[in-house]
Amino acid sequence: MRSNAGLVSDLEVHRVHPLPKFSLVLATVGRVELVERFLKSVAAQGYPNLEVLVADQNTDERLTPLIKRLSHRLSIRHLRPPLGLSRARNAALRHVTGDVVAFPDDDSVYPPELLHRVAHTLAKYPGIGGLVGCPVVHETGAPFRGFGRQAVDLTHRNVWSLTSSIGLFLRADTVEMVGSFDESLGLGAGTPWGSNEDRDYPLRAIDLGVRIRYEPSIRVEHPIGDYGNHRQAFSYGAGLGRVLRLRATRLSDVAALVVVRPLGGLALSLLRGRWSAATFYLHSLRGRIYGWRAPLVNEDRSQAPDLSPIHPE
Repeated sequence: MRSNAGLVSDLEVHRVHPLPKFSLVLATVGRVELVERFLKSVAAQGYPNLEVLVADQNTDERLTPLIKRLSHRLSIRHLRPPLGLSRARNAALRHVTGDVVAFPDDDSVYPPELLHRVAHTLAKYPGIGGLVGCPVVHETGAPFRGFGRQAVDLTHRNVWSLTSSIGLFLRADTVEMVGSFDESLGLGAGTPWGSNEDRDYPLRAIDLGVRIRYEPSIRVEHPIGDYGNHRQAFSYGAGLGRVLRLRATRLSDVAALVVVRPLGGLALSLLRGRWSAATFYLHSLRGRIYGWRAPLVNEDRSQAPDLSPIHPE
């Protein structure tokens, strides 16, 4: 039976809905041990219906022995896409065969029962096009800054604080509708915009009328950020500023995300004597301002990368 809220009862979930197949798109470069840790966390799920598409951007064969060693425990497809996070994901999307597509980082970890929990939640809310979970610090289990405790639908306003690619679990038809990641965004893009491809993507889904639910009980582990990586702080900040320039609808949201938050982090770090963190926030502030102020050569994205729907081979 359905409640007034349109939910499906737990009894219906278990009786009616078979377990969906997950396609885990894992873009990676330069890492082996962390990739092994992630793949082992997937194998430990005990989930019977999944595939891992390893989008390997290395120029050598460092991952080949690992993939061969784990191939008896997991269905792994080893792909060799071009360099760049969004390009690698787009190449992998052409090979997905699952019902639900996820985008873990190569240094993330899936806690026990995560995939069963996601499958159960998607079955409970058949009207949504996907879920986004809460990233938590691998070492402590603490939620990342800004991620709330209340389950809500994503909107054009809250997507900035409630979205991370490691927590995205999208139905395949949602991915088919939205299409490719914007290849001008994300690590390795060859542009200053080193992040926020994972906010641009659900925003485009929302534009199409797709409901995506933020569910804080869905937790994905990730290491804490490196406050010593100032180049990355600037690049990530520039990516946020860029996507805000393209997509934000309220000046108050821009002011909060571009100026207020990094200034708050800078001030708090200085008060606590955390000089490296303070410098990190300073570079992030510079990047956000740079990304916001940079000229938009193609305001209408007429010459942007191809964002047409993905059609699996």
